[in-house]
Amino acid sequence: MSATLRIHRGLCCKERVLTIGGRAVGTLAEEVNDFDITPGDHVLSLNLGIYHSVPTHVRVTDGTVVEFKAVENPDALLPILQGGFIKLERIPPVRADA
Repeated sequence: MSATLRIHRGLCCKERVLTIGGRAVGTLAEEVNDFDITPGDHVLSLNLGIYHSVPTHVRVTDGTVVEFKAVENPDALLPILQGGFIKLERIPPVRADA
């Protein structure tokens, strides 16, 4: 059982590391990066040294592709306390009949 987590790098540098549940799974080396993920509830973050994004909670089901894009965090007045200058924003799935 697995699903795909697709991260669009957006404004992030190639060295940003995706962590799932605190475990590093890979960098955002490409404009669009695919990662295998197990079904269930997960917490995602993009890290670069001491810098990190806003933690993002996601529920993934078997066989699905879940997409996110790294975007600016408009609430980042105090990024160390609020989770950073960037966050992951969910990209809604495209319906097959649309």
